[in-house]
Amino acid sequence: VNMLITKLNDAVAREDYKAASQLKKELEALREQTVTDSGEEATGAQADWLKLGAAPWLGDRLNNIGYRFSTPAQTSMMQALVKAVIESGEMDDGMVVDSARFEELCRDAVLRAPTGSGKTIAYLVSALTTVSTDLYNREKVIFDAVAATDTAASDPLNPDGDRDALARTMSYAFSPAVSMAELGSAIQLWNQQPPAANRKPLVMVLCPSRELCAQVGLQTYELFGGNIRQEYKPDDRGSLFNFRGPRGARIVGLLDTDDLERSDVLKCCDVVVATPELAADLYERDVEFFDDLKVVCIDESDLLLKREKLRPSLEAMLLDRDSAKRRHLLVGASLGKDSMERAMTVGGRSVGWLVTLHRARASRAVGRVGGVVGW
Repeated sequence: VNMLITKLNDAVAREDYKAASQLKKELEALREQTVTDSGEEATGAQADWLKLGAAPWLGDRLNNIGYRFSTPAQTSMMQALVKAVIESGEMDDGMVVDSARFEELCRDAVLRAPTGSGKTIAYLVSALTTVSTDLYNREKVIFDAVAATDTAASDPLNPDGDRDALARTMSYAFSPAVSMAELGSAIQLWNQQPPAANRKPLVMVLCPSRELCAQVGLQTYELFGGNIRQEYKPDDRGSLFNFRGPRGARIVGLLDTDDLERSDVLKCCDVVVATPELAADLYERDVEFFDDLKVVCIDESDLLLKREKLRPSLEAMLLDRDSAKRRHLLVGASLGKDSMERAMTVGGRSVGWLVTLHRARASRAVGRVGGVVGW
C-alpha cells in the first residue's frame, strides 16, 4: 500500500493523471481485498490531508512537496487527533443542510508501523496541526517585534536606507530556520528576530540517534517552507514563495553538546528535536525551557522503552505535564504489549507517559500494523 501511495503521489506531482487514475483503482482493489480477507474495514485508506483534518496550510504544503495522499499510518494518526462532527442547519427556504467540521482531541496516541510507512510525516503533521493556532499567534508577535525596530522616520533625509534595512530584517525574520551543530546552520537567522519575539518550544521530538534527529529536523524545516533539495527550480511548487503557513518558525536540533551552548538559539524556538540524553541534559539546566510544550513525540519509542532504567531527569521531563494540555505521541516499528505496559506503569505505579482509561484496548490495538490507539 505504501509503495502504491508513493507512486500515486509521484504521478500527481508530474501531472500524469492517467497513471494516477490506474494507481487509485489498484489501491481501491487492494482495500476491498483487505476487507474481504479480514472481515473488517481496512485501516487507513489513502486520503486527502484536508479531509483528515490537517491544518489547511499543512495540507497545502504537503501537496506542494509531493505528499498529496496520506499512507495508512498517516491516516490512522490523524484519525486519533480529530473527529468529524456533523451539524445540521436550516436554510432560509426551510431546507435542512448537514455540514461537517473537525473537532480536535487532546489525547495521547501510539502508532506501530514498519519502516517506510511514513511515520515521521504522520506524527509531525499531527503535532503541527495541534499547535497551528499558536504558530500563527507567534507570527504576529514576530511581525510586531520587527516592525517596532523601524527607524525610518528618525532620519527624514535618508528614509529609503532604513526601509531597505527593515525589508531585509523582515525577510530574515519570516524565513524558516533550523539550527543544529551537525548542519553548521547560519546563526544570523536567529539574530534577525528581536528579543521581543523570544519563545519556548511548542513541540519536542525525541529520537534515539543523531542521524534520525537531523533527518526529522530537516523534514520539519521543509514543512515550514524550507528547501532541503540539492537544486532550486524557479517553478518548484515547494518553494518558500508558495508557502501559506505560519512564517518565521525556528527548529532547534540537540544532537551534540555544542548545541546546548547556543543560548541565543535556545531562546527562540518553536520545535526542538533532540536525543533523549541531550534533552535530559537541558532539562537539568533549564526546566522552564519545556514549559510551553503541547506535543511530545517519541520516535522509535520501542528502543527507549526497552531500556532497563531511564535517566531520572528524562523520566521527570516526560511525567511533568498536564495531560489535558500536552499530548504524547509514541511511534515505533515493534511496539507491543510489554512496551505499552511500561509506558503506562513504572515500578507498579501509574505514570503520565500515556494516560488511558482502557489499558486492555491499548494492548489489543497496538498489535495491528498501522494501528493507532487514542486516549
